[in-house]
Amino acid sequence: MKIYLVGGAVRDELLGLPVLERDWVVVGSTPDEMIQQGFKLVGGHFPVFLHPETHEEYALARTEIKQGVGYKGFLIHADPTITLEEDLLRRDLTINAIAKTDQGQLLDPYHGVSDIKSRQLRHVSHAFLEDPLRVLRVARFAAKLFHLNFIIVPETLSFLKQITASGELTALSVERLGHETQKALLTPEPDIYFLTLFQCGALAILLPELVGNYTANNVCPMRLALKQACHQNLDLSIRIGCALIPWCALPESEIDLLNQIDRMSHQLCLPKKQQNLLKGIARVLQCLKSSDQLSAQRYLDLLLKIDVARKVEQFQQILTVVNLILEADEASSSVLLIPLKKAWNAIQLINAGMIASQSGLQGQPLAQAIRDAKLQAIEKVLD
Repeated sequence: MKIYLVGGAVRDELLGLPVLERDWVVVGSTPDEMIQQGFKLVGGHFPVFLHPETHEEYALARTEIKQGVGYKGFLIHADPTITLEEDLLRRDLTINAIAKTDQGQLLDPYHGVSDIKSRQLRHVSHAFLEDPLRVLRVARFAAKLFHLNFIIVPETLSFLKQITASGELTALSVERLGHETQKALLTPEPDIYFLTLFQCGALAILLPELVGNYTANNVCPMRLALKQACHQNLDLSIRIGCALIPWCALPESEIDLLNQIDRMSHQLCLPKKQQNLLKGIARVLQCLKSSDQLSAQRYLDLLLKIDVARKVEQFQQILTVVNLILEADEASSSVLLIPLKKAWNAIQLINAGMIASQSGLQGQPLAQAIRDAKLQAIEKVLD
């Protein structure tokens, strides 16, 4: 049995980046032998084990044969005769196909070290074309390493286009697309992830609502807002909010806009809380983009739809994202948010309990009285 450190840990160490997790490949062993040594079998699709003490993943060296559609359509073959070189050959990029012995020796059969030095993202072999998941992975690595001046070599970009044209992207699960996209959003330059998907045609298939953000002659405010959110080290929710609004092709109809948000949310397997945040951002932007002069009634309707009374934290997140977008848009200004903030502050001062006790109203009449009080408060601060 021989054990090698592989993949991202070796790559990031060579780049001087933090190593967040370590993966290992085991050559010359069997599942029974691994279990006898205390490893816990966790892989269902292929033999992966957890170390009894470190809980790091150890995978038996394996090969793959394409026999179906999608990234799961492979026949996995793992036995003690599989060599390290055969295992590394199935990997996506040369920079991820470098192994390291326990003595620190690098084993680099596909010249990944050279590509690290020249800052190139290059496929290992033509087997790259068989797995549609690699479109997302390469786009994510392009985003992760863009700040280090990595580029996708032309032949690999051509392969991404060929995978897209094959139609196999539709076989990707929403869970996998959501997982890869959220990981990409946590990279230093997530805008490059979406730009790469656009360049190879995948964005039009996976998230067509966002294509308009990447076809404009000038950089779309959404992309600039996303960059700024990353530079400010804002959390994932804010980054998702910046990334997933179709600002450059914003529908005029609220129903159409919310339907687009619903479809993207499903496609990325977003939780309900994040979906509601996106809808709140979309509603605010649509109102602000439609007119510079909104009525008190329009502000009240907007705040009630967002449910600011119960979701104060979410409203603050909405304001953060909208402010980033407006500041990035030369045709707009964050000044547009001032009346909305004033309206929100005004209705915060309305005491529903006091109105109920003083008026003696209940049910629908009480609800209307509270709404009228909020409307009057907004009219006053706007005047």
